[in-house]
Amino acid sequence: MVGGLTLGLGAVVAGKKYVHDDDDGRGKYRLDNLTSPNPRPNMMYEWQVYPSPEKGWRYSRVTMDELDGDGRIDKPADKTKRPQLKRYFDENEGQAVDDMWTDIPPVNSQATDRIGYPTQKPVALLERILNASTNAGDVVLDCFAGSGTTAVAARAIDRRWIAVDCGKLAMYTAQRRLLSVTAGAPFDVCHAGLYDNTLLEQLPPAGFRAFTLDLFGCKPEAFSIAGVPMAGRRKGDPVHVFPFDQVDADLDETYIETLHQRIGSQVDQAVYVIVPEARCDPGMFQDIVELGSTRYFLLRVPYSVIELLHERDFQLTSQPSALDQVNDALDAYGFDFIDLPEVDLDVHSQEGKVRVVVNAFHRGGLDPDDAAELDDAGRGDLAMVLVDPNYGEPGFRLAEHHFGEALKKQDWTFEVAHADDATVMLVFIDVFGNELRRVIRQGTIEAQPADADEVAA
Repeated sequence: MVGGLTLGLGAVVAGKKYVHDDDDGRGKYRLDNLTSPNPRPNMMYEWQVYPSPEKGWRYSRVTMDELDGDGRIDKPADKTKRPQLKRYFDENEGQAVDDMWTDIPPVNSQATDRIGYPTQKPVALLERILNASTNAGDVVLDCFAGSGTTAVAARAIDRRWIAVDCGKLAMYTAQRRLLSVTAGAPFDVCHAGLYDNTLLEQLPPAGFRAFTLDLFGCKPEAFSIAGVPMAGRRKGDPVHVFPFDQVDADLDETYIETLHQRIGSQVDQAVYVIVPEARCDPGMFQDIVELGSTRYFLLRVPYSVIELLHERDFQLTSQPSALDQVNDALDAYGFDFIDLPEVDLDVHSQEGKVRVVVNAFHRGGLDPDDAAELDDAGRGDLAMVLVDPNYGEPGFRLAEHHFGEALKKQDWTFEVAHADDATVMLVFIDVFGNELRRVIRQGTIEAQPADADEVAA
């Protein structure tokens, strides 16, 4: 049993078996046998004008009269034919669902709702799960949203929903699907856990301190140790924010050694030091500096979070470059910072389509000095290109996608079919999830539109 859930017969069964309707408000019904399956001498009697069946009736004379009085027996005008019992669809409660579900077909190549996402689940499956575990109006959270089936099912049965996924293909696929099935129902697309490097660098010191303390799960608390200011505590240990706005030099081993000379005798075990990555000396490779009995953990912003803090190596959330990699990102975690990639394109317009050639691609955050050393003009860092061949209201709608591995086999070229007056939007996504949007109007490439991130529903 699953939460006392019963399995209804469904519209398909109703349409095939429950075909009769007397238009009396009781709805559709099917006809069932009133004869006994086994010989029953005490049930062999003439009922009204109908002779007894060979093995007798299924019910006693009293029960037959009660069923007839309630309008539940169909009596044919031809008295040589037998009466039959009316079983109404709306009165059938179905059967209790057990722990083996074989009645819901998977999303195969013939499914009408198939959208091409490799792990797409049937809406009926999610509706059953949600009906068994939630009530109307409840909030359903799916942390691995994939193609958005949970959100679609939740919407269909009057549940609120939150859908989360670290894959860009998943989020755009779910967005397109929800826009098509929830007309008039507003929803927001939120980039939680993504931070704009430019905005971060522009934060005043107080803002940077507040942001990073929250980012690393520290409790804000202003105090000092031996005259050295501390900004908070993490797991009970002091947190020091490198005063990048007060010193010209970058954080290096000498700074940590000097810090230890001042506070080392008054602390034990751990001290956390938050520092902008750009203000870390290039030769400062280690994330942990051990001096005496104290460990100094360097929490660099934006990318490095050390293994001892999270019991595993930190890694950037990667995006798939091929269909069989779609779920690879499920094992990654952390936070990302948005750095716009760069792309060099050629666009060739033809009647009813546009041909796009990717000449070069530089992932977000790439040091310009490293660009010349990239293999294949940096295109190996292109995870995918998402395409809306008819961009406009209510925003970007994913219609097709091209993985990087497939583009490489096609000499980094793809075509988009579109109406002659249509606007095409391309979303280039690097392997770390950074996006760059380009609009093609009448064969001309334009920069990312100002409203590209807005979603109207």
